[in-house]
Amino acid sequence: MKRNLILMALLLVLFFVFTSGSYARDYKRGKDDCPWRIAAYVVHPFGMALEYAVTRPIHWVVKQTELNKVFGSEHKPEDVSFVWE
Repeated sequence: MKRNLILMALLLVLFFVFTSGSYARDYKRGKDDCPWRIAAYVVHPFGMALEYAVTRPIHWVVKQTELNKVFGSEHKPEDVSFVWE
């Protein structure tokens, strides 16, 4: 437990040491505040949830070896339907 806490603290320190700074003076009003980007921040999690709840299970069913002839698909070993990308 103590080892994990020390590791997490070390990773946190490394994160703050090696990340670049972001300053308010670099913000350009009118250029950096696109309303579509702000809307995308809100909509994106719902799109990801739909992808993982609907389309990936459908893809998994279609790629089953027993159902290849029914759906006309080919199973490939590198199929990663449920890998977070």
